Amino acid sequence: MKALIALAALALLAPPRATIVSVTPASAVGATVAVTIEGSGFHVRASAIDVVQTDGRMVATGTITQRRPTRLVAVLPLAGVSPGRYEVRVSNPDGTRSNTATLTLTGEVAVSPARGRPGQPFTYTGRGFTGNSGVTSHLQGPDGLEWQAKRYGTSAEGTFEREISSGEFVPGTYAVWAMDDRTKITSPKVTFEVVPAAPPSP
Repeated sequence: MKALIALAALALLAPPRATIVSVTPASAVGATVAVTIEGSGFHVRASAIDVVQTDGRMVATGTITQRRPTRLVAVLPLAGVSPGRYEVRVSNPDGTRSNTATLTLTGEVAVSPARGRPGQPFTYTGRGFTGNSGVTSHLQGPDGLEWQAKRYGTSAEGTFEREISSGEFVPGTYAVWAMDDRTKITSPKVTFEVVPAAPPSP
């Protein structure tokens, strides 16, 4: 009986286990990501935030910028990490770990400028893809037909940049998107517009 009482007393004295209620944002482009973790039982001086794969393998450890027992704010170094689903967890200095919360990483592309005349060079960029790998890029014309796909290499940070030559483009709205070569996850489409050429001067 005394032993049971002693164990119960130790359980009452033990610090509460860290519990994650939410991670914001729950989805982000793979880059340097700032997250806010809400929950309870976080150590105000020595909690650690880890990002792991769904099988538990370590991906990254965050740098905590704000600490409270119920909230942690951290920066996660996720540039070059493949798009996909990951788990965020909090570890306390007593060796206990919290439950996990899902963080989904995505890739994205952009085109600048958003509109221009035929011959206007358009800058095509992407980020959030697997580092030191590649993407398969797709271009769809105003008629809905897709042009030949092209493969572009990615930097260590999972980025790429190319120029779209529009000299032979007819006026209309074009769409581009990219598929990560490693995960086969595709970015959302983005559009840009080619407008009619200026009429010749009289």
